Amino acid sequence: CHAACMTAPQQPALLPSLHVPDIEESIRLYESAFGFKVSDGPMRDDSNAINYVEMALGGAEIMLFPEGAWGSKALSPRTMNTGEQGIGLYIYVPDVDAHHAVAAREPAMRILHPPQDMFWGDRSYSVTCHNGYHWGFATRLRQE
Repeated sequence: CHAACMTAPQQPALLPSLHVPDIEESIRLYESAFGFKVSDGPMRDDSNAINYVEMALGGAEIMLFPEGAWGSKALSPRTMNTGEQGIGLYIYVPDVDAHHAVAAREPAMRILHPPQDMFWGDRSYSVTCHNGYHWGFATRLRQE
């Protein structure tokens, strides 16, 4: 890769953006259920409403935008009400069982399957959040 395609060392190579109906609720739930912490922002518009925030969990980062921010037409899976989405988020955590125990206590999170050992060498669980996004959290059981 040449210099133009290198990312700055402090920036993640991939930073997914999630459009959410209620950004303040999403910040609170992603902190309490998943352990994310605000890493940049929040940025506010002229009416003092949050219109952007970055959140981090270990080496993973996400951006949150309210639906309609800056004229965007992007919607959350919950708002689209399709029941399915074309992408999921898969994040490694140090202890997937402990992570699951915290997420499972949050009524807004729907656990799809509890932690289980997977054939590819991870122990993982899946959850759909209150915005309809599908998340997988895992701990690597064996190194290849």
